[in-house]
Amino acid sequence: MRRRSSPPDEIVRGFEIGPEKYIVVTDEELESVSPERNRSIEIVDFIDSDDVDPVYYDRLYYLVPSKSGEKAYGLLVEVMRRTNKAGIAKFVFGEREYLVLVRVTSGALCLVTLHYSDEILSDTGIATEKEGAVSEEKDRMVKTIRDMKAAFKPEKYTNERKRKIVGLLGKKAKKQAPVESPVIGEEAPKGPGDLVAVLQESMRKLKATK
Repeated sequence: MRRRSSPPDEIVRGFEIGPEKYIVVTDEELESVSPERNRSIEIVDFIDSDDVDPVYYDRLYYLVPSKSGEKAYGLLVEVMRRTNKAGIAKFVFGEREYLVLVRVTSGALCLVTLHYSDEILSDTGIATEKEGAVSEEKDRMVKTIRDMKAAFKPEKYTNERKRKIVGLLGKKAKKQAPVESPVIGEEAPKGPGDLVAVLQESMRKLKATK
């Protein structure tokens, strides 16, 4: 049986509030509660770099300095590295306000988008109740962990599936001509410009309020 799709003018936005129960909202109503679009990053707190549990991490982006801002960029990297601090900030991209972590990694600034606390699944019911383990079992487990202890070297671990796919593509490339990709007319959305500059401006504003 073929399923008939609705025409665009009959499609509405709705939020589920219960089984098969929705509240319909219009584009205008959503626009009225969307954050104001801007190109700034608002630092709200400075925290210790290791305070954020990785469970909150979403995506990481490197912040690249502009040609005229390399000196300020290097200074900011050095100060944040020495103090072991990271900035909790917010910025708007598209229709969403993102919570982000600005930190130093490998001598550069990076921006990590974070999940909000209400987006994190609770671990209730996952952790087992503490039970008295046999001493021999504990000792055996401790010994196993110690025997397997090693320094973390990322290059040691390879993506086997990716390696096999690359090998497969290499073989196919020798037998068939590549296909050209279609031209896409839509322009990619623009993000904040000089992120280092707006970050410094945000830091100055934060300092002025304290």
